[in-house]
Amino acid sequence: MNKDFAQLQKDYAEAQSEIKRLTKLIENLQRQLQQALDGNEEMRQLLKDLQAKIDVLIAQSKKRNKRDYGNKTEKHNPRPALLQSKLKTSIADGPEKKSSIGIKHILENAKNLPHEPVEHFVRADATVCPECSVETVFVSNLFTHQLEMVSASLKVLDHLQETRACPRCKQYITTAEKPCAPIPGSYAGPRLLGEIIVGKLDDGLPNNRQEKIFARHNVDIPRSTQSDWMQVTADTLSLLYDLMKQDLLSSAIIKTDDSSIKIQDRSHKNN
Repeated sequence: MNKDFAQLQKDYAEAQSEIKRLTKLIENLQRQLQQALDGNEEMRQLLKDLQAKIDVLIAQSKKRNKRDYGNKTEKHNPRPALLQSKLKTSIADGPEKKSSIGIKHILENAKNLPHEPVEHFVRADATVCPECSVETVFVSNLFTHQLEMVSASLKVLDHLQETRACPRCKQYITTAEKPCAPIPGSYAGPRLLGEIIVGKLDDGLPNNRQEKIFARHNVDIPRSTQSDWMQVTADTLSLLYDLMKQDLLSSAIIKTDDSSIKIQDRSHKNN
């Protein structure tokens, strides 16, 4: 009996020792598992950051490829046939001689431009001869040219319509007439409308860019307003268009270029 009890105590002690060993092993395994989970979280965050950088690089690459090789809007050749004709002529005639870009060549091309005299007077302290102490007299002007750029500017025209009345009967009143506004009730002048229309349809400047240009002159003209002005102007010029169309159709030979021009793609978010 005593032997059995002693054996049970021995087995119990061994079991307790085994339990402690297994408990430590479980704690070590749990610690290793937690470290592995933490490492996985760090790797997941690192992978997320790398994926974000890859997405940015892909977007930049697509944007660069679109800029370099994609379709270009608002750029067209209004006279492609004329350009091809000149190209064929230049190929047949051989290499074209490099044109002069000196001041004489530039002024020859700009001979129809208006000239504005700018006078430069001799300083008052230099009008007396230092040797003779006698005041100098005018001989001639030293004449030189300078090509200058006059930036587009905006101004407000204050129309003052004279009103007159008969001083005797006090009944007759007359008011001076002013030019008819291109858009009734609008403050847009004809030159401003022409600048917007030519800028958009001929120079490739969309209304949002022209809005920024006007903003540099401290004038707020939203592109929606510009679009409305263009629509009303188109309706106003429809009569002239009909006359031109009628004159064109009355010709014996009709040759026109009806190819479309892509101005702006509204399907893209940035346009």
